[in-house]
Amino acid sequence: MVSTVLKVAILGLISLSGVFMLVRGKKENVERFQNAFDAEFPDISQIIEAIFQGYFAFSGGETLTYIAGELKKPSKTIPKCIFTAIPLVTVLFLLVNISYLTVLTPREILSSDAVAITWTDRMIPQLTWIIPFAISASLYSNLLFNVLDLTRVTYIAGQQGQLPLLFNTLNIHSSPLISVLLIVALASTVIVLTNLIELINNLYFMISIWTVLTMMGILKLRYQEPNLHRPYKVFLPFTFITMAINLGMVLIPLVRSPKMHYIYVFLFLLSGLLFYIPLVYFKLKLVWFEKMTCYLQLLFNVCIPDVSDEETEVDTLKN
Repeated sequence: MVSTVLKVAILGLISLSGVFMLVRGKKENVERFQNAFDAEFPDISQIIEAIFQGYFAFSGGETLTYIAGELKKPSKTIPKCIFTAIPLVTVLFLLVNISYLTVLTPREILSSDAVAITWTDRMIPQLTWIIPFAISASLYSNLLFNVLDLTRVTYIAGQQGQLPLLFNTLNIHSSPLISVLLIVALASTVIVLTNLIELINNLYFMISIWTVLTMMGILKLRYQEPNLHRPYKVFLPFTFITMAINLGMVLIPLVRSPKMHYIYVFLFLLSGLLFYIPLVYFKLKLVWFEKMTCYLQLLFNVCIPDVSDEETEVDTLKN
């Protein structure tokens, strides 16, 4: 909560300052903003990569859907948050970028390691020290949110039998420790092995594929299980629109500029079938893996939660 207030306060300061500079009508600021879009029109594949980078700024918007099972009234809470938070963040980010383009040139923005620090150093040098602190607070809060939602997904996948039974375990603090360790290990590995730009492009290319498959799953369930209990029912036109947009974001980079790292990501996702088909679809049991599961349960002091406790918790959330 503290980090959120701090982030919004800093972004509000930057956006209002930029609006003030434009309203004041100082010649150099107005000309700088007017000349900000004089560059050549980018290729469609470059636009897609720019969208991937923009996705990163809005990461966290999907957290509510990942933890819908933890919400008391998801059918009311999720739409309220989507229709208030996302427009607010969009307007705030738009004003911040207008402020950047009013004060800085495009070359300065591209060459800056932290645009907010460069902007503050130009406009309010006395407050430059607070920007790194705000960035650190933002990163810390984003880390907590990502660990929360991603471990929840991994835990549910283990609960549904789509991941090893070990991921369907909790420690004495009711935390999915094994899922947390997996997510932290994977995140640390990819951060070390690649740079931020490539990481974001590859990650959101993969997320676009996941989104297409998720929308197909929603349509399949809506057709095959029309009477299934749904705490939150997705509006079908949104499903088709989302699937079409993300399908375009997957196909355009592969067709127009098939870079090898996109092909590697696609092949990496397909490699999951090598594990899914024998272990999940055909339910192949590995004796040695079951023994290792027992050993790791003792090592990390985790166990499978009691079903009756989970049912009681679900009933409480529904009420």
